[in-house]
Amino acid sequence: MSLTICASIWTFAGRPWLQGMLAFIGIATALWLWRIPSRDQPRRQG
Repeated sequence: MSLTICASIWTFAGRPWLQGMLAFIGIATALWLWRIPSRDQPRRQG
């Protein structure tokens, strides 16, 4: 995901406002996905 966002930012090299917007969207998406709890190990109760 980060590679495609970086490629999009590089594509819009002449428009710094668009680069900033894409960088913000990428960081916001990464933070949102990071906060989703993992299902790898179930919680133990007791």
